[in-house]
Amino acid sequence: MFDSSAGLPKGYENCPFYFWFNTSFVENNRLHLPRDQLDNPHKPKTWHIYKEDFGLTLSFTEV
Repeated sequence: MFDSSAGLPKGYENCPFYFWFNTSFVENNRLHLPRDQLDNPHKPKTWHIYKEDFGLTLSFTEV
């Protein structure tokens, strides 16, 4: 789990990861993005921070 920016490469402190997605990828109001689909955590130089099971799950609700 990400909890510190101390080991991040220079320039990543303010944005440890980012992603873009198409809404067609959302199924049952959820989208899961594993480490290899997130910009920055997919790079081997960050694997000491973002372990193999790191990922992000977004849950959407209708408004």
